Amino acid sequence: MRKHNKSGGLTGLVLMLLLSLPVMAYRNGVTESGPPLIADIQYELVGQTDIHWLWVKLYKAELRTASGQYHGQARSLSLELTYERAFSREQLITATLKEWQRQNTDYNLRWLDELQHIWPDIKPKDSLLLFVDDQGHGHFYYNKTLIGALKEAVFTQAFIDIWLSENTHQPASRQQLIGSES
Repeated sequence: MRKHNKSGGLTGLVLMLLLSLPVMAYRNGVTESGPPLIADIQYELVGQTDIHWLWVKLYKAELRTASGQYHGQARSLSLELTYERAFSREQLITATLKEWQRQNTDYNLRWLDELQHIWPDIKPKDSLLLFVDDQGHGHFYYNKTLIGALKEAVFTQAFIDIWLSENTHQPASRQQLIGSES
C-alpha cells in the first residue's frame, strides 16, 4: 500500500506555480522571460494585401501595429503571411535570399542557417507570423505557435524590408500594407 506524501503534494504545487510564472508575467504583450503568447498580441490592422505571381495567389499578408499605423521601423509590429500554396522550407529561404540580393541588403549567411532551423514546410492555409518586439527582435509563429526567434534588429529590419521598403519587388502591395493606397 502506498502512503500519501504531503511534501510531494506541496512540491507539485510549487512546481506548478513556478512553471506558470512566465505566463503570469505578461504585460501588454511582452514578458521579462520571452515573447508574448500569440493571443496577447492585440495589434490593430494597418493594411493587408494578396501577393500573386502572375495570376496565381501565393499568400495574403497583413501588417499590424499597436497604433494601427506604420512608422517605417521594424519595431512593435507583426507581419502575418497566410499561404494559399505549399512551399518547402528551402523554397522560402531561397526566395528570402533572392529578395535580399535584389534589394542589395547587407545580410548575414548565418540568418539563413537559423531560418533553416526555425521555419517548417508550408501547406495551404498555414500561416507564418513575425512579431517584432520593442527592441526589434523577431519572433516567428507558425499557425499561432512560437517556433523560434532571431534577436537581431538588423535581421528583423532586413526581413520586414522585403515587403515594406521602398525598394520592394511589389510596390503596390507595400502601399496596401502600410495603409496608403496612393
